[in-house]
Amino acid sequence: MFKSVICRWSGIAGLAALLAGCFDLNQSLIVKDSGEADFNFAFTLDAALLELSDEADIDAESTCDSDDVWNDLPAGLTRVSDVRIEGSQLVCEYTISGPLPKFEQLSADLERENHRAEVISLKLLDDHRAQISSVYNFSDQELDFDSDESPMAKSIKRMIAANFEGHFIRWAIHAPAILESNGEISPDGKTVTWAVPLEEAIMAGGEFRFEAVIDYRNEKVQFF
Repeated sequence: MFKSVICRWSGIAGLAALLAGCFDLNQSLIVKDSGEADFNFAFTLDAALLELSDEADIDAESTCDSDDVWNDLPAGLTRVSDVRIEGSQLVCEYTISGPLPKFEQLSADLERENHRAEVISLKLLDDHRAQISSVYNFSDQELDFDSDESPMAKSIKRMIAANFEGHFIRWAIHAPAILESNGEISPDGKTVTWAVPLEEAIMAGGEFRFEAVIDYRNEKVQFF
């Protein structure tokens, strides 16, 4: 299941790079003090790719909502999909909901199926803490770019990267308490956000990692 998800959006990214289409990837995890959580995964394709899909007689909307996307889930987790056209954009959105421990099981399943990227990795720790990470690899090899350092190869890479100007991979976590993160933590300590501009990521290459440790209960001491 996870390979199909990663291959689907990274394959779209590759097609978009070659054909001048662009996309945004947005993820969020909302953790409630009840121990329940909602993970939202959405990517948006712009008009350029939709037009090319029409010309190639590809049903982009049906492809987006394939039954194998986030569908093979551990018992206790549910999936809701929302595939829609907004203006000239195709939005493919999936929400996974259920108890937080089930997301640890999902994370383990994803890790077994794919070792090259982590859309979401979650590990429960002691004292009502959880460690969450997400990793994306923009090395030339992963993106099927020619790693040749010739001026021509560099120019092609810059041209492709420029097509992704203004597009991002974004992550947000909302929890009773954010204990630490390499993202931007809100003043109230309950939200952390992280964003990678795709143009910069493609040019820089390498691995981009989002990490956070949360307190998913944040129980306060009561005095009687």
